[in-house]
Amino acid sequence: MYSGTVLSMGNRGDFYTFVFFLYFGAGVCYNRPMIKIVLIDIDNTLLDFDKCAKDSIKKACEVYSLPFAEEIFSAFIPVNDSLWREIEKGTLTKKRLHEIRFWRVFEAAGVNADGNAFEKTFREFLETSHEKVDGAEELLSYLSTKYRVYAVSNAAHFEQLTRLERAGLSRYISDCFVSEVLGAEKPSAKFFDACFLRIADAEKENTVVIGDSLSADMIGGKNYGLKTIWFNKKGAPSSKIPDYTVYSLAEIKNIL
Repeated sequence: MYSGTVLSMGNRGDFYTFVFFLYFGAGVCYNRPMIKIVLIDIDNTLLDFDKCAKDSIKKACEVYSLPFAEEIFSAFIPVNDSLWREIEKGTLTKKRLHEIRFWRVFEAAGVNADGNAFEKTFREFLETSHEKVDGAEELLSYLSTKYRVYAVSNAAHFEQLTRLERAGLSRYISDCFVSEVLGAEKPSAKFFDACFLRIADAEKENTVVIGDSLSADMIGGKNYGLKTIWFNKKGAPSSKIPDYTVYSLAEIKNIL
């Protein structure tokens, strides 16, 4: 709340100074975007992929009697992130990722095991995992009363639908747009073209993208002409790419 001296309307210079303060200095609320449609990422935005992956790796290790769950998970995160960045660039397919991912993870972790068999078992457990990011359901409950909310993802279609349903989040979401159905990956313009074809009255000016990935969500949304909110879940260095940056999902209520 502004607590300074009320300026006289008769003093034009002071009046415009006051207006400037209200418009630029009164916090985030001055610049709330005129939004009707929300595109929100799933993994590590709504569902905690890292926790789900760790639990799935632990369960797969139990199946194959491998006592290396922590070592495998520590190697998994950088290997998986690197492979998904290749997918975003269009230099790798998801099929190929599934063929090579755990071979690379095992090599990095110094584990002698069958990468193909482990990948299959890991994905079976991952498909039913549904650990929510803190505040995800509260945010969706809030957003769904004000906007049309659509989930967007580069992951497997059936897997994401299953996980959202198990997490109790599907009821807040109008539809789920996944790359394998749309025929294009985030951050490509073709992905967002396909989303807009499926959303009635969608316009770039009234759509915002929320996600944890600078490369897929923020750059993709920005290049397409959409407002962007970066959920900096892991406390990465700040970036000028997104329009807004938040460190918890609850902060998004101050923007939308």
